[in-house]
Amino acid sequence: MHKPHSLFLLCAALPFVASCSTVLSPEESPPLDEQLAQLGYRQGSEVGKVPRLAIDGWRLVDSRHMILGAGQEQSYLSVLGKDCYRLDNQDVATTATTAGWLSPLDKFYGMQFGNIHDDCTIKRMYRLERLQAMQ
Repeated sequence: MHKPHSLFLLCAALPFVASCSTVLSPEESPPLDEQLAQLGYRQGSEVGKVPRLAIDGWRLVDSRHMILGAGQEQSYLSVLGKDCYRLDNQDVATTATTAGWLSPLDKFYGMQFGNIHDDCTIKRMYRLERLQAMQ
């Protein structure tokens, strides 16, 4: 027998489940350099822009730091202008860029249930250097 109230409860709960996040703020997280080291990186020099085509993946370190191009030969650290907890739960994170380059003041948009989005402005960007494996 079909129970319409069960389906209604499931649909009503989806926005609350989607908004749950395990992303910590920088204050709640270990120091950034330790987190990057655990991921095999060290923060390098600041960069003014990154070719958007060079970035095909991303990973949040904490609510204000995102690794762009994670797993690629060259990766970058993006420092976000505010806490962006909702980007972690998104299937899609799109960017607003200028002429194919990603640079400070561009934004990431996390597409959420019901077309609500969280926009997160890039404050600074850094090249990430790969740590050499211990031998």
